[in-house]
Amino acid sequence: MTAGFVCIVVETSGDPTDGDDAVASMIDRGVEGLVYASPATIGVHASAHLSHTPVVFANCWPINEADPLAVIVPDEYRGGYDIATAVFDRGHRRVAFLGGTEGQWATVERRRGFVDAARDAGVDPTGLPEEYGIYSTHSGFTGTERIFSSASPTAIICGNDRMALGAMLALHARHLEVPRDVSIVGYDDQVNLADELTPGLTTVALPFFQMGYIAGRTMIKHERQEERIVVDCDVIIRDSLGPADTFW
Repeated sequence: MTAGFVCIVVETSGDPTDGDDAVASMIDRGVEGLVYASPATIGVHASAHLSHTPVVFANCWPINEADPLAVIVPDEYRGGYDIATAVFDRGHRRVAFLGGTEGQWATVERRRGFVDAARDAGVDPTGLPEEYGIYSTHSGFTGTERIFSSASPTAIICGNDRMALGAMLALHARHLEVPRDVSIVGYDDQVNLADELTPGLTTVALPFFQMGYIAGRTMIKHERQEERIVVDCDVIIRDSLGPADTFW
């Protein structure tokens, strides 16, 4: 209310028809602008009812024709690069990449950062094990089992914090300790998970607040921004990342 606007939040299922109906309803009520926001960084269907209504996309982008004031996304490449660099800087050379949904934009960008960080550390990325999952604890568990069926990494870079939890559970089942035997890092800095695990999970914080702030500021000013605004992702260091153990 400080800027003289009221924010209305409407949750949709992701189905284009559902979104179209919600947008049409809000435009009928005279909203001055719309912000599309997604919990996952994905392409979304922009409603055909937008016409001349200003629109901003936060943590997503339009997959059909649209003319937004701004598209705001996290720097997934840099986040992937920085978390991998933190792992390599601690002496790890046998590092596994346990990614999220294969082919999804965030997974592709984080893997690209991982590959570049490996090369910059003098490690051939083609020799490092890779597995993929669906961002769940169970997927992290089974992915870690697949990795250890043919490799013995000293660190695993996980697609998100839930997968990192699954990886920790898989290591515990193998009587391996984190980080004494294997270091684990995640992604998201999920509230009530990453900071409450034992040991605390080293991870990457997605800039949800910053993306929302930029979206709101852009909407209030109605000023067109550059084609895509990329927001930094910070690495959060906790105890799950340790130095490479010399006994491996």
